[in-house]
Amino acid sequence: LGAESPFGQGVRHGHGPVSGGVTVTEASGPTVTELDDRPAYDVWHELVSDIAGEDLDIDLEALATDDEEFVKLLTQFEFGIETSGGQYKIRWPGLTDSTDGPLHFATAIPEGTELFLMDSNQEAQLSAQLAACDNAAESTEGDYAGAIAFNCICQANILGEQFGDGVSDMAAQLDAPLAGMEVYGEVGLDDDDMRGYHNATSAVLLLPE
Repeated sequence: LGAESPFGQGVRHGHGPVSGGVTVTEASGPTVTELDDRPAYDVWHELVSDIAGEDLDIDLEALATDDEEFVKLLTQFEFGIETSGGQYKIRWPGLTDSTDGPLHFATAIPEGTELFLMDSNQEAQLSAQLAACDNAAESTEGDYAGAIAFNCICQANILGEQFGDGVSDMAAQLDAPLAGMEVYGEVGLDDDDMRGYHNATSAVLLLPE
């Protein structure tokens, strides 16, 4: 794609931190074996268990790894990597299929990375989609002819039946033709970013007229 005017870009997610940082002390590629020198799954379980019980009435101890609720918890309670601007890039541990110790992510997590447990809900996801549209519109220098939206499958899992309403709201917010898709992993690189890979995030590209 090419144009005489710059493309607009917006990237936003609907997760916020609910824990202090834990450090990746053993990892290989996307598999994190230890957090703070402890089995990684045990740390995630400990951080999530009380919240899941109090806010969602879910007993994490009673769930099998092939239960739908288990996958939903891995999607709602993801991890974030804090950026230099005080924001977070989301990392999804949803490929974890056992409680034996490791967490399996969708992308490499280097040793020494500090991770923060994140939480989200439907309202926050819908707001993030609209914020990505606003962010993209603010980055343009003129009118735009349309938009392409890349929304994560994790957002669709959290939103459920509201996902379609969220897409309609995005189109109304932009007041322009909108095309898009659900994807596994989104890309959006800001000027000061070293890495532009995201999970559970809306990435919006505006096409200049």
